Amino acid sequence: MILVVALLAGGVSPAGGGGAGPIGVLPGWGESVGNGELDVWIAAAMAAAPSLEAAERAVRVEAAGGRAARAGRWPEATLEGDLRAGRNRTAMTGGEAGDVEPVAGRASAAWDLDIYGRVRAEVGAARFAELAADHRRRDRQLAFAADVAKAYVLGRMWNNRLQTRAQAVAAYDALTGYAAGRVKAGLALPAERERLEAARETARQQQVRAQQEISDLDARWRYLVPEQKAPSLRSLGGLTPDEPAPVPPDTAIHAYAVKRPDVQAAHALWQAAGEKARGAARDRLPTVSAIVTAEGEGPSLVDEPESWTAWAGVRLSLPLLAPGRAAKARVEREQANLQEALFEETATLAIRDIRQAYARRVHAERAWRAAQVSADRLRERLESIKRQFEEGRVPVPHRERARLDWLAADETARIRYADVLLGQIDLVRACGGPADTGETSADPRR
Repeated sequence: MILVVALLAGGVSPAGGGGAGPIGVLPGWGESVGNGELDVWIAAAMAAAPSLEAAERAVRVEAAGGRAARAGRWPEATLEGDLRAGRNRTAMTGGEAGDVEPVAGRASAAWDLDIYGRVRAEVGAARFAELAADHRRRDRQLAFAADVAKAYVLGRMWNNRLQTRAQAVAAYDALTGYAAGRVKAGLALPAERERLEAARETARQQQVRAQQEISDLDARWRYLVPEQKAPSLRSLGGLTPDEPAPVPPDTAIHAYAVKRPDVQAAHALWQAAGEKARGAARDRLPTVSAIVTAEGEGPSLVDEPESWTAWAGVRLSLPLLAPGRAAKARVEREQANLQEALFEETATLAIRDIRQAYARRVHAERAWRAAQVSADRLRERLESIKRQFEEGRVPVPHRERARLDWLAADETARIRYADVLLGQIDLVRACGGPADTGETSADPRR
């Protein structure tokens, strides 16, 4: 298969071994963003999410289909009874009328022996269909958890930006007040004050926009996480840049494709289609059934045993001309070929998604470190200018402009850090989620 070829090309076996060594365990959502409580909030959100209920019910539907398929292994028994009232005339009685027997009954049992495995194929198809539904449920849970984690990161990032823009407004207030004093003293033109006032108004508008973004994200957060299970985004404050969670090794990153729920679901659907195709092909073979039946007329089997007949035997049914069954077998075979192609495509797209997420995560960390270096340099410059201002060596504009430069660089660094966390979330999502979400409730070996 194309997935196995890609794994071997990267030097990693599907089991995780190979030249690059074990692929490692992916961090959880809380570890990815530096807050272990996020895992608790995600679990509470998933327990109360109405959007996941449909996936849960789909699994139950497929489980019911599996039980229905397994019921084909057992015999079927029927019991029929008639209550009669009337008279009859026959030539054997000389045309005289006689009463009919008031009771007639028939009991029978038939058991398809499934010599050619037709029922076994149906059961196998049902099992794989249940497994595919369970994998699709896991994929929806994984996407939901990633949405919660992203809302958390974005909310805290905008808390940072709101704080930064409030400080920027304060800096422009100081610059505007200083320029107004200079204009009043005749040391500057009114145009300088008006320019600073326009810049301050722009900073205030950016502050309002940040408040709107936080309100929108907080509303989304409350939609995803129950209010009584987690605090609001506003109360969580901003992000504190810290060393991000490590990424898996580059040589083994694509090996995580085998644990993605969508890849596993596509593989299960392919296997289910193959079982259906085998079952349809076996439907053209003879059918062997063991039959036991008893029938008769009379008040009871004990009182009049001569009126009851019982027999047992084997029934062999051979379809001589069955164009419908042949057409169904061809359809199921083509469906299996289609599911195989879809599985190959899903595996290829999964490897591509993982590689792209890995590249974005690595480049986001590089951009954050570069932005952090620039912000640290401007912070040192601001501290130096503050000391000079206290000594009376520089005026207010020098200090406030240095503050604005540092605020802009610090905001950029925090945005880049949020990009690192978002990239980590996307990477974990693309690799199939943390290790604790890899368990399934369905097993094709049952």
